[in-house]
Amino acid sequence: IRCHRKGGEVILITSLKEIVLKANNTKKKIAVASAEDKELLVSLAEAERHGMISSLLLFGNAIKIKEIIEKNNLNLKKAEIINATSTEDAA
Repeated sequence: IRCHRKGGEVILITSLKEIVLKANNTKKKIAVASAEDKELLVSLAEAERHGMISSLLLFGNAIKIKEIIEKNNLNLKKAEIINATSTEDAA
């Protein structure tokens, strides 16, 4: 996961543990490109469950994203799914 901070700095987050450490007990707005990944969506659902997310944008194949969420019974109430037909569109 790439995270852009104010000022343009980009950080790379690869696990829920890193999300927890970076969050510093504040809710974050998160946008994810190419979000059709089970492990990613599971981690985001867990972060949302812990109250770490204020809003969530998931860019990618909307059908696949919704299938993963439903198949794995994930609770992503704060997620807005934006369909992107290519990797370039998702970014």
